[in-house]
Amino acid sequence: MSELQEIHYRTMVELGGGHYEGIQKGYPEIGLEPLVLFTGPSGTAQALKPQDVSADNVRRAIAAKEEEFAAFAPVQEQVWVATCSR
Repeated sequence: MSELQEIHYRTMVELGGGHYEGIQKGYPEIGLEPLVLFTGPSGTAQALKPQDVSADNVRRAIAAKEEEFAAFAPVQEQVWVATCSR
């Protein structure tokens, strides 16, 4: 991957509100494509295929993960309380 491509991916991730982490090398011989890695505000690692990287797609991925975290928050609290009260 060229330096210019990496700059493009970094820019798209940052414009989308993420923190660029790098490129995970692909292994086409076993069917694994390269991935652009980034983290969102909650610190979770996320990845998109290079052809899917845009500021809008990064925003969507981050929003979906944040929504997932928000949905899990009450369950996590219930698990914590149940475990601690034993």
